[in-house]
Amino acid sequence: MKPLFGAAVLSISIGIFHSSTGAAQPVALAVGESITGRGVAIESDVLGIDGTVMSLWGIEGPLKIQPCFLDNRNWDCGLVAHRELEIILDGGPATCTRMEDNSFRARVITFARCTVNGVDVSAEMVRRGMAMAYPDQSADYVALQAEAEAAKAGLWKAQIFEPPWVWEENRRGGER
Repeated sequence: MKPLFGAAVLSISIGIFHSSTGAAQPVALAVGESITGRGVAIESDVLGIDGTVMSLWGIEGPLKIQPCFLDNRNWDCGLVAHRELEIILDGGPATCTRMEDNSFRARVITFARCTVNGVDVSAEMVRRGMAMAYPDQSADYVALQAEAEAAKAGLWKAQIFEPPWVWEENRRGGER
């Protein structure tokens, strides 16, 4: 189970997103309902469209503040992953469809499967090695992660990298 530390960062990010974009009132999506518009990256696995903030379905990316080590130096992998999501979202309008998630996290986070020009954003982030599959939510991206890991793409080229949910839990002293 992923911890909820990210929810606190997400709440802060949502406030920044709303104030910086002058976004309209967020839309409460029902499961299966979609929204289309310009996607704005908030974290490496969180985006907003017209004030509606969603976590990408089936993946977990590093937070912007999460460190990694590459070539024996600190590497801001969370910032790099965030930028990669920005690049993907710059490809055109994003369409996000809310997914059903019955976990505790779904009480505070809306999860959505998003596409840009027909390309699954979660799949692309995993393929580029900028996010990890989160099989507790979906097995859809596990094979792509194995390919990215074998190719040492993105996060997989780091000498030291913790899965985001492990890093978040360690920051909170092991509390869930």
